[in-house]
Amino acid sequence: MGVKFRDPIHGHIEEISIGACLAAFFLGPVYLLANGFRSHAVIWLCMALLPGVVGGSEWLIFSVPATCAIYGVLIHLLIENKYRSLGWRQVPDDTPRGPGAA
Repeated sequence: MGVKFRDPIHGHIEEISIGACLAAFFLGPVYLLANGFRSHAVIWLCMALLPGVVGGSEWLIFSVPATCAIYGVLIHLLIENKYRSLGWRQVPDDTPRGPGAA
């Protein structure tokens, strides 16, 4: 069970689940771009690749997995903040998901 948010205009409910964390971990900047986090996709690329450019390719062994883990943990918070900034409200966990939910 994840956190659910309701669109105040259309009433659509979206759930942020563990799938978002896994997708951010495994897909990285592709997932960030697909969800409208362009600046975070650039930050992801810099965090992951810049140590390899500066310190040599052996640094990539540490920087890429660390960046994946950081964004895998933080994506939940990023999505929540995005919804809140758009005016979406958090709804109880027992609210049905989907466009037909009232």
